[in-house]
Order: sequence, then structure tokens, then C-alpha cells
Amino acid sequence: MKFLQIGVHIGNDEAFDIIKHHDIELGILVEPLPHLIPHIKENYKGIKNVTIENKAIAVDNSDSISFFYDTKDPITELSSMKKQHLLEHNVKEEDIKEIKVETESLNSMIDRYGITKLDYLFVDTEGFDYDILMSLDLDKYKIQNIIFEDIHMDGTGQRGIKYKTLVNRLASEGYVVEKYSNNNTRCILKNNVHILYRTSDAGYNKVKPDYVNNANCLKNAIKMFPTNKFNWHIIADNTSEATNKDITDIAQNVSIDYVSVGHGAGTFNLALDYDFDNFKICPQ
Repeated sequence: MKFLQIGVHIGNDEAFDIIKHHDIELGILVEPLPHLIPHIKENYKGIKNVTIENKAIAVDNSDSISFFYDTKDPITELSSMKKQHLLEHNVKEEDIKEIKVETESLNSMIDRYGITKLDYLFVDTEGFDYDILMSLDLDKYKIQNIIFEDIHMDGTGQRGIKYKTLVNRLASEGYVVEKYSNNNTRCILKNNVHILYRTSDAGYNKVKPDYVNNANCLKNAIKMFPTNKFNWHIIADNTSEATNKDITDIAQNVSIDYVSVGHGAGTFNLALDYDFDNFKICPQ
């Protein structure tokens, strides 16, 4: 499982309840308040492959941002990049402390870890969830589950036009949107299209332009059906070392079967077998 959580607090929450039941391949915990980091480490001790980022997620090019929290209750979940958010929760102004926190954009962080696919993205940022999620490049990354706090999306305790805009955007990207809890929305990617692609160096020579070749055909197919949004499987039939290199360079993180069949009908049968074995397709 790969996950990224923005706004971890002390790491003992609904996200942790999901995470603790999985083997973690990569986990990134983003929490801006430095005094909460020891609590996160304590709650996550024994869970491997998890990294803590002590910073805030920004939607601009700033290197740092002001962050506010209640000094009377420093372990509270009530902290925000908006001082007004605390005031509207009846925190006295004299009890509010401002600190400068290092920032990074969400897309930059995902790229820095070399991520193209995530099983879960959790966002709980006390009113900044809309800005963060709207900045996310969904053409570039495939994220199976997005769970975000919605209760303060249009102001303290309000869901309005921003919430509707975000939900509509996620729905247009293939997500099914549902209420997850009183304060959170869950979006599940329901793109069940599987691409089975055959390429081969076998067969008779054909008269065709130079640009019509296996590499360019694969590039064009991936342009139309990006590997981060569709489930790809490639059948490489009687392919040369050069073609195999092209395949792995162009179609990264894609499953590949190398076979020696030599004709389309045979590999079509292999594709059917792969369908039945992996996608639970039942012939009618």
C-alpha cells in the first residue's frame, strides 16, 4: 500500500485505522507543527516504510507560510494557516501562536518521491482542503482513494460552492463521491478499463512510413490511454532486445509478458486467458 496524509496531527485518527491493517510499501505523513512530530513517531512505531515531512502543503511558490495554533491546548487538532479559523472556534487571540513553517506543493512532493500511483490520499487541513486538492494534477497521478475533510471547505462549519466545485471535478475524473463520516468525504476511482496491448517484431515486411513503428505506436496508445489512469498489460510477442528496451522505457511500471507465439490469433487467445484469470470476466 502507498499512501500520503496531509495534516496528520498526532497520527491516531481514521486514516491510521485504515493504514494499520496494510503492509506499507510507502507512507508519507505531512504535519506542519514540529511539537506534534514525537507523538506521530510514537503512534507509528513498528510500521515500516513511513516518512514524516515536517512542513505544510502550499498551492503557490512560497518557501514558507505562517501557521497558527492554540498555546493553551497545543495538542489540539485545531491549528490552521488561517488565524481567523481559530478565532471562530473561540480561541482567544492572546492564546494563538504564529510560527513559520516550510512549505512544498503537493505535486512537487509526489514527484520528489517518484510516485505515479497512490492507494490513499488523506487531506485534513482545517479549511485548505479545497485549494490543495484543486492544485492536484490528476492527469499525472492515479490515486485510488481520496478522503478529505469537508466541514470547513467554504468557511468554518460550511460546505458550499467550493465543495460542489471540488466534488464535480473529482466526479469528472472518474471518482465516485460518497460521505465517509460526519466531517469527511471519500472519493473512489472507478476506472475499470484494462488495456491489453500486443506488440511484435514477427511477421512479414509491410510498406509503411518510417514513423509507423512499434515504439511510436506504443507512445500514441499511452498518450490516448495513460498508464496512470488505465490498467495496462503488454504482450510482447517475439520482440527484439531493442524493442524490449523501448517497451520498458516508454511503458514504465506496466506488467509485461514476453512470449513467442508469432501470430495475432495466438496472442489474442493469450489476452483472453489473461482477462479470465485476472479481471474475473465471465464468458456469456
